[in-house]
Amino acid sequence: LSEKNSAAVVKPGMVFNVCLSLSGIKNKAKDSDQPAEYAMQLADTVLVAEGGNPAEVLTEVPKQWKDVAYFLNEEDDEEEEDAKVKKEEVLPAKRSSALRARDGEGTEKDKELMQAEGLRRERQDELTRKANEETLRYLTQSKHAGDDDKSKEIVDPVSYKSSLQVPSSKDLLIVVDQRSESVVLPLYGICVPFHISVVKNVSTSSDTDHAFVRIIFQSPSVIGAVSPLVQRHMGNAFLKEASFRCTDVKHANRIVQDIKTMKRLVQQRESEKRERATLVAQEKLVPTKGRVPVLSDVWIRPTLGGRGKKMTGSLEAHSNGFRYHSPKGEQLDVVFGNIKHAFFQPAEKEMICLVHFHLHDEIMVGKKKSRDVQFYTEVMEVVQTLDAGRRNTYDPD
Repeated sequence: LSEKNSAAVVKPGMVFNVCLSLSGIKNKAKDSDQPAEYAMQLADTVLVAEGGNPAEVLTEVPKQWKDVAYFLNEEDDEEEEDAKVKKEEVLPAKRSSALRARDGEGTEKDKELMQAEGLRRERQDELTRKANEETLRYLTQSKHAGDDDKSKEIVDPVSYKSSLQVPSSKDLLIVVDQRSESVVLPLYGICVPFHISVVKNVSTSSDTDHAFVRIIFQSPSVIGAVSPLVQRHMGNAFLKEASFRCTDVKHANRIVQDIKTMKRLVQQRESEKRERATLVAQEKLVPTKGRVPVLSDVWIRPTLGGRGKKMTGSLEAHSNGFRYHSPKGEQLDVVFGNIKHAFFQPAEKEMICLVHFHLHDEIMVGKKKSRDVQFYTEVMEVVQTLDAGRRNTYDPD
């Protein structure tokens, strides 16, 4: 708004910057070092209120001279002082309180803010240090490892104790040794063994009359999580991958399948070992002498695992617990002392009748830990498991 703008319309809710400039003001202080005349500019941001109420001033900030101004050293013109003056000139006005507090002219509120800022920075440094230590312990696998905890220690795998034990191949073929859990690769005419734990992935591809076997090893440059075994030897040189060409496509596919099978079995064994290390020791089941109550044709959940057709087993009641037998020879013991809650669901308007046990401590069911075990049987006259066998294209189900 100005004198020339006479057609402006002011409505409630509008925000204006009201600016007033004064010039030619006389400096009445005779002993002052300031100029005899000076200029001044005042500005405020206001909000037009409704109903004829006074406008609301939005710039509620300190307006005293000591709160909005600070002085720079203009007497020293030496080169080493020029850089400091330029740095202070680009500082925003809101940092004047920090400068005044440094010179001893700040208010008590400014000192409290600086003290709180110092405490916050110390707390942030402490949290950063703790996070770095936690990450270091995680990377070195020493978070839970101690003098008495041997299960968390990382041991370098050993394929063969002597070079005489390494199987040799006259035709320089890839050999998969199931007993030592190793893969023997022909490298420059020498059979070199590699433990299966250092193999990350293996694949095959065929091209007309040849097949290519590609083996990728654990190394710091692999995509994904780095193996703890690799982290122990970060300063060493690593073999990233090796590729071999084979004239027999069937042999190459068999080698790849054998390596994948061996790797899967080793991983399952190590996973089961880690799971069992955290289990609570259970009391041994005491078999009942004489006649034992038995429930036949009983299913179990979760399943005991394994491949092949799922079959029913039998549940026996003994002196201090239950024992489940599967047709494959597997068994599972649930002692009475570990049962926290027991539920029985009769076959009322249901096709199954079940007994559910919620346990105090987890037990191994197959190759996984579980705190809940359920035994059930189907009460229908004829039951056919559709997902157990092969499906037919003409099967309506």
